[in-house]
Amino acid sequence: MGTVDRIPPVCECGEDITRTIPLNVGGASIVFTECTATDNSGTVSLENRSHAPGQRFTTGTTEVMYEFSDPSNNRVSCSIRISVIEVDDVPPVCIPSNDVTETIDLGQFGRTVTFPEPRATDNSGTANLQSRSHSPGAFFQVGSTEVCYIFADEAGNSADCCFNINIIEVDTVPPNPNCPRDVARTTACNSGGTIEVTWQPATATDNSGTANLVSQSHRPGQSFFPVGQTTVTYTFSDPSDNRASCDFVVTVTEVSLGAGGTTINYNEPRATDDCGPATLQSRSHAPGEFFNTGRTSVIYIFVDGSGNTVSCAFNVQVNEVDRDPPVCECGEDITRTIPLPQVGGVGGTNIVFTECTATDNSGTVSLEDRSHTPGQRFTTGTTEVMYEFSDPSNNRVSCSFRITVIEVDDQPPVCIPTNDVTETIDLGQFGRTVTFPEPRATDNSGTANLQSRSHTPGVFFQVGSTDVCYTFADPAGNTVDCCFQITIIEVDTVPPNPNCPRDVARTTACNSGGTVEVTWQPATATDNSGTANLVSQSHRSGQSFFPVGQTTVTYTFSDPSNNRASCDFVVTVTEIDPVPPQCTNTPQDITREVSLGAGGTTINYNEPRATDDCGPATLQSRSHAPGEFFNTGRTSVIYIFVDGSGNTVSCAFNVQVNEVDRDPPVCECGEDITRTIPLPQVGGVGGTNIVFTECTATDNSGTVSLEDRSHTPGQRFTTGTTEVMYEFSDPSNNRVSCSFRITVIEVDDQPPVCIPTNDVTETIDLGQFGRTVTFPEPRATDNSGTANLQSSSPTPGVFFQVGSTDVCYTFADPAGNTVDCCFQITIIEVDTVPPNPNCPRDVARTTACNSGGTVEVTWQPATATDNSGTANLVSQSHRSGQSFFPVGQTTVTYTFSDPSNNRASCDFVVTVTEIDPVPPQCTNTPQDITREVPLGTGGTTINYNEPRATDDCGPATLQSRSHAPGDFFNTGRTSVTYIFVDGSGNTVSCAFNVQVNEVDRVPPVCECGEDITRTIPLPQGGGVGGTTVRFTECTATDNSGTVSREERSHAPGQRFTTGTTEVMYEFSDPSNNRVSCSFRITVIEVDDEPPVCIPSNDVTETIDLGQFGRTVTFPEPRATDNSGTANLQSRSHTPGAFFQVGPTDVCYTFADQAGNTVDCCFQITIIEVDTVPPNPNCPRDVARTTACNSGGTVDVTWQPATATDNSGTATLVSQSHRSGQSFFPVGQTTVTYTFSDPSSNRASCDFVVTVTEIDPVPPQCTNTPQDITREVPLGTGGTTVNYNEPIATDDCGPATLQSRSHAPGDFFNTGRTSVTYTFVDGSGNTVSCAFNVQVNEGRFTTCILHRY
Repeated sequence: MGTVDRIPPVCECGEDITRTIPLNVGGASIVFTECTATDNSGTVSLENRSHAPGQRFTTGTTEVMYEFSDPSNNRVSCSIRISVIEVDDVPPVCIPSNDVTETIDLGQFGRTVTFPEPRATDNSGTANLQSRSHSPGAFFQVGSTEVCYIFADEAGNSADCCFNINIIEVDTVPPNPNCPRDVARTTACNSGGTIEVTWQPATATDNSGTANLVSQSHRPGQSFFPVGQTTVTYTFSDPSDNRASCDFVVTVTEVSLGAGGTTINYNEPRATDDCGPATLQSRSHAPGEFFNTGRTSVIYIFVDGSGNTVSCAFNVQVNEVDRDPPVCECGEDITRTIPLPQVGGVGGTNIVFTECTATDNSGTVSLEDRSHTPGQRFTTGTTEVMYEFSDPSNNRVSCSFRITVIEVDDQPPVCIPTNDVTETIDLGQFGRTVTFPEPRATDNSGTANLQSRSHTPGVFFQVGSTDVCYTFADPAGNTVDCCFQITIIEVDTVPPNPNCPRDVARTTACNSGGTVEVTWQPATATDNSGTANLVSQSHRSGQSFFPVGQTTVTYTFSDPSNNRASCDFVVTVTEIDPVPPQCTNTPQDITREVSLGAGGTTINYNEPRATDDCGPATLQSRSHAPGEFFNTGRTSVIYIFVDGSGNTVSCAFNVQVNEVDRDPPVCECGEDITRTIPLPQVGGVGGTNIVFTECTATDNSGTVSLEDRSHTPGQRFTTGTTEVMYEFSDPSNNRVSCSFRITVIEVDDQPPVCIPTNDVTETIDLGQFGRTVTFPEPRATDNSGTANLQSSSPTPGVFFQVGSTDVCYTFADPAGNTVDCCFQITIIEVDTVPPNPNCPRDVARTTACNSGGTVEVTWQPATATDNSGTANLVSQSHRSGQSFFPVGQTTVTYTFSDPSNNRASCDFVVTVTEIDPVPPQCTNTPQDITREVPLGTGGTTINYNEPRATDDCGPATLQSRSHAPGDFFNTGRTSVTYIFVDGSGNTVSCAFNVQVNEVDRVPPVCECGEDITRTIPLPQGGGVGGTTVRFTECTATDNSGTVSREERSHAPGQRFTTGTTEVMYEFSDPSNNRVSCSFRITVIEVDDEPPVCIPSNDVTETIDLGQFGRTVTFPEPRATDNSGTANLQSRSHTPGAFFQVGPTDVCYTFADQAGNTVDCCFQITIIEVDTVPPNPNCPRDVARTTACNSGGTVDVTWQPATATDNSGTATLVSQSHRSGQSFFPVGQTTVTYTFSDPSSNRASCDFVVTVTEIDPVPPQCTNTPQDITREVPLGTGGTTVNYNEPIATDDCGPATLQSRSHAPGDFFNTGRTSVTYTFVDGSGNTVSCAFNVQVNEGRFTTCILHRY
């Protein structure tokens, strides 16, 4: 007995392989060292492998299996794992928010803004918010603020999403006008005139800093006021055109004081004398004379006839009485700013001001009272300072002005910080979201708003320490930063990830009763710490023997934090049987005959069986079964049996089916044909030549002959229906007939021809409705000889209205073809009356003097009416709004026409006069004047060159001025106004400001933090690197207690590019003394990114079978680096090297200047090539029949095609139809099979399946007469008989009369005669239709009727 080898080969695979690829790539081609095996026999065959080197591996872990066998069919499997890990190095993609623009009232510092937050997407599916500079609802100052959100994916890649929030000041507040108080003036009573009044012009302030005078109803020193009260109004506008007005009252009162006296009327004294009359000799005054102020003695002297005199005297006392109060004048309102006091404190300051003054017509004024004195303390807010004056008559007047003290806040808020936060995460995670208590702030104003924050509670923080900063602002715009740190620490709580080999299956000979030594690739493990140690294993590869059945093998691993994990797999040992089964009861070859074209027949036989020495043998497959349909020709029937170990045996025999022809041909004609032709001339015979497709026939023998036909294509066919007959036969003389019908129809489609009437035109007077018209009527002719009038619209002699009327006559021929004969009758009105034009009134316009040009003038265009209802403008000398007129008078003319061309015109005059609408122009107006004076002096005298004015139409005169050179100007801003007027009363104000400043020249003291250094990764592709940096802002103090930040070059959280940037701050005090300070921020780029490989594609070359290899030239890989330089460090092969058959890894290593390296690898594969295609073998053509008019398709079966190939394998790639599963229509269908070998060489073969319709059913008789009986005189021998002939129908086409024994009208002998008609269909099936004719001879008696 020989030695049996039951020891399987020993398999060895390399270590597991891990490759990284970009996220979402899905996989990579990986070259690996193939597993190998050795055997004690010295020979090992590779039975199977799940993957080949260079194949594409998808993301995840794939087990690559190899199976080897030795000559005794002992088998062994081993495997390696290939892990493809997707690494995400692509940053998220920002979905930004649009820039936001909000408006606030002028003078506000900013506002809170709610905005839609930016979002981000990432190829990983997750992009978390890492930080944000501001959040919706934060406070934003006036100007443009950059808002930045930073998103990060789970791999730590980040992206900045930035947009701007713009806060714009909008002025909706009108100016604040300040008019002088009411003015009172006196004039002498009965002076009968007006009085010139002067006052301090009104002023206005505005939050924009500018308030312009728009209008004033009166001008100081240039307006004369009547006795009584007059309201003076000033209107001001700011640059945003917001307007406000104020007014005051000028009261003029008549007074007697200072009149010097008055006229006095009185009854004159008289005198009597006892001796006669007493005559007035003299008088010092007379009634109605003017008496001066004071006491005046009035003396009358009388004399009598004797010369005696007497004096009559009295006194006239005229007293001046003062009832007019003094006139009071105060300076402008005063505004001062002070620092905001401590909470609960009352703010205020001492203010020196110019006191109010008064004048009086008496020349004497006394100060009676005042509410405040210069240098007194004024509290925050507005205080009215009141003065009261009196004259010697105790007439009193009050006046006032306002002092406003405004608190200005320059103290930043105070931060209430949050403690630093520390959180832990699992090892290997990038970070986590953190919720924290937010910082707060307080302010001396009572309000501190959150302006921005770098992060919000609940955002994602990466491993390490992150600065979180909140910025608060008070209503005055002072800010403070509150910062703290959030630290994320990695903690390892995750056990190792063990990786056991797949289950192992081994075989042993059946009934051997032993154990099997098994080897496998030992289990491995990975851990997020980088270290995983093997703690225990239940069995060892190559050192353990396994019994038949299943055994579990367990591995346990531990990481440095003592986290443990286990994995296991199953080793299965199975008994196998190497001997195949044996065939029994296989039938001998079978032969059957069938009709030609049947294509085959069903065959029954006894099925083969099989036996096996290790158990039952089961039928695995069979090519056919008893009772199946076998195609014509030879068919191989194969049965395959399998035992429990998968060993198979084939049991085969042949079935031969031969065809015999007994079927007639199949005839096919086209459809019936119908042709129409024109109606022929009278008496003609209609017809036409017709070309048609001839009838055809097919036969299962492949050969058909035309035996007869009744007509040929192109022959003439007369009007009516003609039957065209064809007869065919096959080589076995099986015959068939078929036919179709041709019908020729005469059609009359020509309409009659119109003989028309010409159009008719008649005229009537304008306004008439129409007239009656007589006209010749149209006529018509037709090819049929007859054209009848079918209808007509108006007829001759009817009434036609103004305009055009269509007159239509319709004629028709006997076939119903019609024609319309139409013409027009037109009635026209005639007009001879011209239009009635209507021009506008004369136009007067003005133009500026010396303009030297013309004036564009508009007017309502002239119109016209006409009895026709239409008057058209024919011409106009000038066009409204499009014509320019010179100074003087110009005549404008319009001309109109009606539709009958009757014309009429009208005109008007345009007068242009020069005026002066332009006010004078200021010249020599001084620039604003600024003077500095020591603190507390209150003001100074100022000299300046006075403004002048010119006018384009004459001189401009000074009307008034608010100040004069050499006047004293108080501390602060004073507006100096000069008003000039021209000859047309147009005025202009020439103004400038005098600014008197009390000066502080000591600058603030500035303090900045230390210089800052940050490191960042080297940017991609030569880009400009940078990062956002938060820092503590510079501060300043001043001896005035108030400091303003004027400018800063950068803000905390702003982006700084690589290199050193100086951050500059500038501060000023209220006197604009300035100081600058700075510190440096340095951003350093650190290169920790390896070069990026630009790989070469894998190269595949072919060689002839049996060669060892070849030299290969290939394009070398390249590399790029963010530093700009990547140098070749080493390479495994060079272009032109020799490569053996199979795949070879070619690797290039590149390094950048920082020592970071990258490997660029690809494969060169040398393949032995097979170029010979398979040899296909298709079955012969197949013919099948189906019943005519079955309307379906035929299920056809055949022996499937096969193929052989020099490789030993030819695979079916495609087949156009499947045997027994495809239905074929009537006609020919090509069936194609295509085969491919393992080298993808392809070859095809085809055969034809022909399906023919057949008619197995004979025609059916219809209309067969009943038996006929006739009687004839004795000895006549018979008679002629007429009858309706039988006809026949067929379900597959026409049934044709093939023969008849008699015809209608034939002579039938005495006795019974059988009449037979035979009909045949297209398939040659016949039917006989028969009836009997009985002719009887009889004796007839003639009766003679006699009349009596």
